[in-house]
Amino acid sequence: MPRVSRWFHNSVVVERGPLVFSFPIGESWVKLQDRGMTADWQVSPTAQWNYALSFDSDAPQKSIEVSETAIGEAPFSRAHSPVRLGARARKLPDWRAEDGVANPLLQSPVTSDAPEEAIELIPYAAAKLRITAFPQCKS
Repeated sequence: MPRVSRWFHNSVVVERGPLVFSFPIGESWVKLQDRGMTADWQVSPTAQWNYALSFDSDAPQKSIEVSETAIGEAPFSRAHSPVRLGARARKLPDWRAEDGVANPLLQSPVTSDAPEEAIELIPYAAAKLRITAFPQCKS
């Protein structure tokens, strides 16, 4: 069963068993420089990432849907994650990025007039660019 824990600025993090879940953000990768067998890369978001989670504070696990599939060859990849969690969220326009870096989390609870949306969370290790700690919307 999923559970919600509190982190920095009273933010919320969704966990299930030993796994921490994240919202995977669309990625754009640009190689900056080759360095022999390695390289320097710049990654930028290609999708919205600034969400606040919406759920019943008295029973947050009831607001989170679990989806499981068979474990494949690459269980910690974005495309083949065998466990996914469905959550409700609202975009939070006041939480922005500066110079390509997300500003610190806003103190929860927060308010947002944006419509509620369904988002999908995957295990932390399956997302390269991700949001893991979310502000919580006021009930």
